[in-house]
Formats: sequence, structure tokens, C-alpha cells
Amino acid sequence: VSSYDGMGDRLAYDITKAPWAAEHISCVLPTMDSIKAFAQREGLSLTITPNGEAAAVFWMVFASYFASKSGELAALARVTEFFNTHLSERMTNPLQPNDFIVELGAAHEIN
Repeated sequence: VSSYDGMGDRLAYDITKAPWAAEHISCVLPTMDSIKAFAQREGLSLTITPNGEAAAVFWMVFASYFASKSGELAALARVTEFFNTHLSERMTNPLQPNDFIVELGAAHEIN
């Protein structure tokens, strides 16, 4: 799994000035190692599952931005509906996920 470097968020903010991009830049995301250490320290089971596809999300961010600037929101809605109906279930790339689903379970018995 590739590491998060924030370059896409910085580009998204530079172009769109989207508040979510500013938040992603200013907040520090936990590392996989820190999540694993927390689970171990607390005696919790841990499952980390890659989710989504970073390249698809990257392009969707800019499609949304440019559709809003060009007045093509109806066309964007059609593309988004098609994507969600026909493609999104097949869009997880474990080598380049958009995010991760982190599941913490009940504490382990300590012997």
C-alpha cells in the first residue's frame, strides 16, 4: 500500500479552494503503525481494509469542480449516477485505495 503524501489534496485545494481539502492538509492522519500500536496497546482486534480507488476519486473531485464552473451539473449528475450504479462496487484498488476501513473489535483475553 502506498503512503499518503498529500499532493492530491494540495492540488485540489490550489484549484478548488474546497474546505475539505484544506482540512485534509491541516489535519494529521494517523499512520497504519500508530493504529496498529493503539489496537495492540488496548488489546483490541484490528482489521484494516483498503477501500475505494484513489485515481477515480481524484478525477471525480475535478469533474465536480469543472462541472460546477461550466454549468454542467445535470451532466455530472448523470455521470455520477452511472458510476454509482455500474462501477463503484468494482472500484477498490488495494494498491492505491482512496481510504481504509478500520475496524476495532472486542478486547482480547490476556493470559
